[in-house]
Amino acid sequence: MKSALFRSLSLRILQPTLRLLLVLLAGLMGPLVWADGKVFPPAAIPTEVTIPDQRALIRWSKGVEHLVIETRLAGSGTNFAWVVPLPSPPTVAPATSGLFPTLEHLLQPTVIHAATAWWLLGLFGIAMVFLLLTVRRTGNLKPGDVVGAAVLGFSVGAVDQGEWVLLGLATFLISVLALEQVRRRGLGIWDVLVLCVLLFLVASLLLPALAKASAKGGSPETLAGITILDRQWAGVYETTTLTGRDGRSLREWFQREGYSFSPSVVPVFEEYLRDGWVFVASKVRRDVAVGTNSLPPLSFTFATPQPVYPLRLTGVDNGNLDVELFVFGPERARADGFSVRTCRPVSHPPTDPAEIANWYPTYLSLPLLHPGLKTAVGNAAYVTRLRATLTPGQMRQDALLQWDGFAERQEVLYSARGAFTTAANGVLGIASLAAVSLILVPTWRRRIQPSAGRWFLAGALLMTALIGFSYLWFPVVPVRLESGRDWLRSRGFRLTDSQYALQFAIQDTRSDTNSALVTVDVVRETLREYLPFHLQRPNRPPFPTPREEDSPGNYTLRTRHGGVDLLLYNGWGGVIEVPLPP
Repeated sequence: MKSALFRSLSLRILQPTLRLLLVLLAGLMGPLVWADGKVFPPAAIPTEVTIPDQRALIRWSKGVEHLVIETRLAGSGTNFAWVVPLPSPPTVAPATSGLFPTLEHLLQPTVIHAATAWWLLGLFGIAMVFLLLTVRRTGNLKPGDVVGAAVLGFSVGAVDQGEWVLLGLATFLISVLALEQVRRRGLGIWDVLVLCVLLFLVASLLLPALAKASAKGGSPETLAGITILDRQWAGVYETTTLTGRDGRSLREWFQREGYSFSPSVVPVFEEYLRDGWVFVASKVRRDVAVGTNSLPPLSFTFATPQPVYPLRLTGVDNGNLDVELFVFGPERARADGFSVRTCRPVSHPPTDPAEIANWYPTYLSLPLLHPGLKTAVGNAAYVTRLRATLTPGQMRQDALLQWDGFAERQEVLYSARGAFTTAANGVLGIASLAAVSLILVPTWRRRIQPSAGRWFLAGALLMTALIGFSYLWFPVVPVRLESGRDWLRSRGFRLTDSQYALQFAIQDTRSDTNSALVTVDVVRETLREYLPFHLQRPNRPPFPTPREEDSPGNYTLRTRHGGVDLLLYNGWGGVIEVPLPP
């Protein structure tokens, strides 16, 4: 009986199906195998970087904290005053504007975009189970048969474009042909199981594609209960370090100096004074009179038994505050109210400049090549990125930082495509296992068969809802796709294409400019005039415009005797010096 059955299968299904598969594969193998060269998949990069109201770099070692703060101002006006309470009198210095953009670049989250679409394989299995439970010898095809065949074809054709679309169409046609044979010629469940083997062979072709898809001196000055500990200029800031007799006299001094504080700050001043803290008052003038923009960061170095970030004064008469801390220390850091976004080890380059060319940081570490970052970080072993949105109630206490072991963490975000694929992988993976169990357990199979269509319709609605809810669970961000080769190159020690364009722009006027008269102003004027031309590419988007900032992909200018040094910052923040004139 079995020999008659398989002879029937050979005549009715296997022979025409194999012929069609051979013709299909003969047409597809040509374009599939003649690929040459290394393929770099596009890298997904977030298009919107949210800058918090305050962000700070904190490095603590042996009772000394190095704190760099960058704050954002919202409102009208050009003259602003900024007060920072600290546990002890600090050394105040300016920090470079590229420090935090460099940290933002080096600690980018992983963006899941081209996730492996395993859900298509699950969908394929569910469709096969549906057909196994519903196809009977009734004489004619039913709408459910066509729907099942269409799902089979879609699960194959949706893997990729081009040849896979044709393969999906062929799968659909083969399925309809086989189902018609089952309906009209009285084939049974074993015939359909052999058909499943054939179609799974077709589906196995998609597996390779799925695998490709992965301190100052001076004596203190005392004025009306106020002790001035230090006055100095720190970059664009005029800073004053002071303490006071009580909170009221401190507020009165600030008002006389042009600082505006409500009476609500007096209790907070009193708390800080009782704790022995001091205050650094900084005045700055911004160029833009309206809107929101960031002030240049300011650096403080002071003694403290425990690393701390001051918040009590910020919380007075304020709303919610977005804060981001980059904490460098011997271990992973934590603080109440803050979530750990990223924790990585720090890779310190060799001290010998000749060895840097062959040096490469460890995987998922922060390479310490940026000059300003090396100065600020010292010999710290780990960096932790903490972030929080704090309410005024949470800011009644300063953020005390503690060390929390050596567990590493990488922040993961999703594009819309990556979130859908990941959600579908999980839901349809579980659903496919449940569907397979229906045909493996005889009792379940007998109960499901009479109303299989209704069961699968209800399951489809449930799976759609679960995929939707799962999608909403993932942190989805808009992304842009960069060429994989360009992205990899920008991560190394080579210059980015936009920086090459910057050098070409300078070379254009080299013959028209007396080399003895090359100054920073001359170079800036040259770049304003010629750089836009070199950033254009025929029939392609222009390169990003580099900024005069010490951050990856950008540049700074440094005056030297007889000319100017063009400092280019590579993808790790390392400096490449280009003398002008050469």
